[in-house]
Amino acid sequence: MLSDEVLASTGVTWPGLETLIGSWLKVNQDHQYYAAMQEFVDGGLDRKVHDLKSIRNILVGLMSNKPWEVLVGRAIAALANGKPAKGPVAPGSLSDYLGEKVRDLILGLAQQPQAA
Repeated sequence: MLSDEVLASTGVTWPGLETLIGSWLKVNQDHQYYAAMQEFVDGGLDRKVHDLKSIRNILVGLMSNKPWEVLVGRAIAALANGKPAKGPVAPGSLSDYLGEKVRDLILGLAQQPQAA
């Protein structure tokens, strides 16, 4: 959900979203999920490892008016329709989040079993 490709599709960069999160925290101190958002920030804004379940809708609301499922689905479809990247996977990229095995399946790079 917070991969570079998903963010780019909304016109937001990771540094831009970090700023939006900071602004949100300043004006939403009474929000039900304020503590969860603050925990995300206090944990170093680890967008790959942190459990975002309770704050995912807030994060997406800062980025777009589309549901996160649509944003992620479109990013995966764009990856599937694109050309495989050569070389190491960039940190923060959708390929980084999905992992090599899933990325290769999406890109059709997985070894197909040989017919007997």
